[in-house]
Amino acid sequence: MSKYIYIQADTNDGDYISELNEIDEEDLVSILPIIQQVANNFGDFGMGEFGDSADKLYGEIDNYDLFRQFVPRGEYGIHTIVEIRILEVTSDKKLL
Repeated sequence: MSKYIYIQADTNDGDYISELNEIDEEDLVSILPIIQQVANNFGDFGMGEFGDSADKLYGEIDNYDLFRQFVPRGEYGIHTIVEIRILEVTSDKKLL
């Protein structure tokens, strides 16, 4: 069974982007403290044109750089993470 992390972010007043990446259990456990802090800050994750609040809020937390690898990047940055899901996939069938 494979695990995936799905992250959806707001790039500009309701323009959403998302990313789905495979993640192993060890990496998932290591980024859980950052996910909790993002939730505590109502998803604030300003990057790019929206400033650097993510670096200021979470940059000192262990494995922050690992977490950023899973966050989608908009053309001008993102300002809020609106959803994080973990999916456990037992089968995958390509249809097209």
